[in-house]
Amino acid sequence: WLVFEKFCSLAQDNAYYFFDYCMSLPEEQRKHVYYVIDKHAPDYKNVKRHGKHVVKFMSMRHMLYSMVADIYIASDSRSHLYAWRPKPSLVRARIGSKKIFFLQHGVTALKRVDSIFGTNGSSPMTYFTTTSEYEQKIVTENFGYPAERAPITGFTRWDVLEDKSTPDDKMILVMPTWRAWLEEKTKEEFRESDYFRQYSEFLSNKELADFLKENHIRLVFYIHPKFRDYLGEFSISD
Repeated sequence: WLVFEKFCSLAQDNAYYFFDYCMSLPEEQRKHVYYVIDKHAPDYKNVKRHGKHVVKFMSMRHMLYSMVADIYIASDSRSHLYAWRPKPSLVRARIGSKKIFFLQHGVTALKRVDSIFGTNGSSPMTYFTTTSEYEQKIVTENFGYPAERAPITGFTRWDVLEDKSTPDDKMILVMPTWRAWLEEKTKEEFRESDYFRQYSEFLSNKELADFLKENHIRLVFYIHPKFRDYLGEFSISD
């Protein structure tokens, strides 16, 4: 079983917590479970203690295991397992044919992503984790998965949720999702997008700033990993 998250650069989402759970099982049950991650990634520290069960991204072992794995278990699509872009590609074709258990990285619910993650989409899944009967109904009726391939399991990361809030450090987390049409755009093109303008206006809003100051609240803007190169474009004055 090959486990991974966004471009094999993270160990903090559903795939990581699934892997971490597997590592608590007896050796016989976990001996063929591996996590792929870039050894230079900050999150590498979260998994390195698992030794041989950690596969370094773009290593020969990574390439070999990608080809022979029985199944991928991931919070993202198969394309996040590799960095090869040439077309046609034998490696890409082989990876694309592998079974994958999609753990999701956010509740799909009403998001119209069936063109991506649906059975007839650009990144179809073999199994699709759902979080409730309501979401399973959406996935079965709109994404084309039978109920047995869209099990209601909840998210593995929910198992370790802990309320660490304190009255003297109030915080609001703003964590916007990505936009497919803005991927790989230049910084100039990104700055011209409605996405950038609207979030810049929101973060610069004086009424918001006054509210945060009066109530002693921190606002943390956590940009989507696909847009991390654009974070510096947001310049908010006090």
